[in-house]
Amino acid sequence: MEIIRRRKREQIVGYIIFFSIGAVIFLIFCLAPFAAKSYQTWDNLDFNSDLSYVYVTEIEPDIEGPYYTTKDDNGLDEEFYYVAVDESHVMSLIFLEYDVVELAQKYSRAKQDFKEGNISKKELDTYRFTVIGRIQKANEYDRHEDLRAYLSHQESADSDQIEILPYSMQVITKASRNMYLCGMGGFVLFCMAAIAGCILWTGSSLGERMIVKYRKGQGDTQSLREKINSFFRLEEFVPNLWLNKEFIGGIYNTITVFGETKQIAWVYPIIFQYEHSVGGIKVYFKNGRNYDLRLQNEVDVETVLQYLRAYCPWIVTEYSDDLQEKYKKGSILFKIEE
Repeated sequence: MEIIRRRKREQIVGYIIFFSIGAVIFLIFCLAPFAAKSYQTWDNLDFNSDLSYVYVTEIEPDIEGPYYTTKDDNGLDEEFYYVAVDESHVMSLIFLEYDVVELAQKYSRAKQDFKEGNISKKELDTYRFTVIGRIQKANEYDRHEDLRAYLSHQESADSDQIEILPYSMQVITKASRNMYLCGMGGFVLFCMAAIAGCILWTGSSLGERMIVKYRKGQGDTQSLREKINSFFRLEEFVPNLWLNKEFIGGIYNTITVFGETKQIAWVYPIIFQYEHSVGGIKVYFKNGRNYDLRLQNEVDVETVLQYLRAYCPWIVTEYSDDLQEKYKKGSILFKIEE
C-alpha cells in the first residue's frame, strides 16, 4: 500500500507547502518586534539617530489632540493625535486604536483631578496604562504642518521650544498586542497541525476505509489481503489509477477509492478546472456513492474508458443529462443493494 500512500502525499504536497509558507510568514510577523533593531522605552531613545522601525514598549503615553480632523471615505471623522515624548519633543500618531484614545482621555482627566486634589495618588494610578508602538518615518499624510499650527495656538505650549520629531508611531494597547500575538500563534499552530495531519493521513491506513470495509465484507483472509496488496503493487494502469478486470483503485482527495469493477455502474470524463484543466473521471458505484478521480491528462482518461468498454461492458461510459436525472431520482438500475 506504500505506492498509493506516496501518490496521496504527492497530491497534497501543495497544501503542505502552503501551510509551511503561511506558518513561516506568521512567525516572522510574531517575532518581528523582538528581532527589530530596538525594543525599548522612551528613556532609551536617541533622537539624533535613525528611529525608523524602532519598537517602543512600556510607555505611558501623554496623548494630546486631535490636532486635525477630517472625513474618511465612509463619512466618519478621522482624527490625528500626537504624543508628548518629553517636555521638548512630540511625535504624531497613526492607526490609533480608539481604546487608546479613550484610555488617554480618562488618564488626562484623572491627572487634572489629581492636581486639583479631587483624587488621591492611589486613585490616579488606577488610570495609568502602557502601550506599545512602532516608529516609522513621517510622511505628508501625518500633516505635521497642521500639528505645528495646533501647537502654536496652545496657551501652555511654547512652540519654539517643542520639536516635532520627523516620525510617526503606530500604537496599540498591550491587550491588543497580546490578542494579536495569540491569533498569530494560533494560526501557526493550526498550520503545524495541518501539516502533521496531512503527513499522518497520507502515511497510514487512515483514508483507506473502503479497502478495510471490503476486506471485512469478504472475510478478511490473509490471501485476500495479499491479493489487494499485489493489485496496488502492480504498475498503475495510468498515473494515479489502478485498474484490472476485477478491481479499480484511485485517489479521491486524500481518500483511497477501491472496489470491484462489477460494482461500478457509470463512469464518464470530467475536467478539474481549478487544476489547470486536468482530466479525470467520475465513478458511480451501484451502492450510490460516486467519486471524482483525478488523472494526469485527457489521453489517460480516454485510455481508461476504452479499457472499461472492452472488458466491463455493463458500465455506462457516456454522460447525459437524462441519465443524471434518472440517477438522482433513483429510477435507474444503477442504485441497487450493496
